Amino acid sequence: MLQKLAQTAVACISLTLSIVDGRDYNGTYIRPGIANASNLECYSDYFNHGACGGIVASQALAHAYGDLSQSSECGPYTNISEVLASKNNYEYYCKRTRDQQEFAYRFNEYNPADINKAYPRFTNRTITASSGKCLEYSVVGIPTTLANGDLLYIYKNDTYDGNITIPGQSNSVSGTTWIYRGTETPENAVQYACGPRCIIMWAHRSFGYGESSAFFECPITVNHVENITHDGQAISNNTARLAAASIALQGQPSETDNGTHEWTQYQFYAFGSAWEIHFKTADEVGADMAEFAIGSLAILAKTNPQISLPGLVPYLGSHLTVQWHFVLPLLAGIAGVHLALFLFGLYLTRGGGGGHGALGAKPESR
Repeated sequence: MLQKLAQTAVACISLTLSIVDGRDYNGTYIRPGIANASNLECYSDYFNHGACGGIVASQALAHAYGDLSQSSECGPYTNISEVLASKNNYEYYCKRTRDQQEFAYRFNEYNPADINKAYPRFTNRTITASSGKCLEYSVVGIPTTLANGDLLYIYKNDTYDGNITIPGQSNSVSGTTWIYRGTETPENAVQYACGPRCIIMWAHRSFGYGESSAFFECPITVNHVENITHDGQAISNNTARLAAASIALQGQPSETDNGTHEWTQYQFYAFGSAWEIHFKTADEVGADMAEFAIGSLAILAKTNPQISLPGLVPYLGSHLTVQWHFVLPLLAGIAGVHLALFLFGLYLTRGGGGGHGALGAKPESR
């Protein structure tokens, strides 16, 4: 019996106390110091030692990062305070309500010695992207095929009408084409800019699955980083515009007859892909554009080189965790062992065990 009680007490100790390596994001210990944070100056070119990429490289990276962001789960939220309070290290966060569909990213800081980024410090710095009111246009008649194979569409709704030229393959059944219509780069956009951090983006839904061909026009805004304490924590207007247009970018301009470059660009997605828009409303199409933008920035923050900035530094190493719901069984086990030992000793001193004395000596015969 004593052996069983001792084994129980030891088992309770192992259940009650444990050493963890700090990967539990709920228990990261921090101190003031110099922390590693993401370099947010630009879309850094990995093949150029992390320097800012040129126009082509930056646009190609902006689009590739948006695609890469779909490999991770998006955390839900209805208010930015829920993002700040979250103990989960989501790639980014999604708010999908009836009135607004917004997307947010929360920045992390790291100990400079944490080369694997295993112990993040969740900051209170966030950035959001959203779409304004989107317009939907129906297609008038059959598109005209141009000499180079492109298609000229005429579109209209109850208020506006116009025309647009897109690549011929965009007419594939049930496909989606994302369009940046500006002839300048997004950073220098004028006609299709809607603010210093806003780009007017377009999408084409080709006919198929019972839906007719249509165009969508949406203003996409990437807001400033909130709660910054250092200039190095900000994202510039140029990078914000690049992210806002990223869903349509290829990094490949077209050359005009006079030798200049035009930066109108397109990205095509087949039916069933993550960024295909059949059976979606106009506002849901805009939400896809905004989500792609925040996903692009999330991967930028994750993959860009780190810089050193004043902040709060997570401690590295292990710490003790106490499972308090096992403490009572442990104390009961220890008390039980002591009580059993006391009773057994009392039994021996009173001559228990078949008439033997306290020391087990046999009484003399007379």
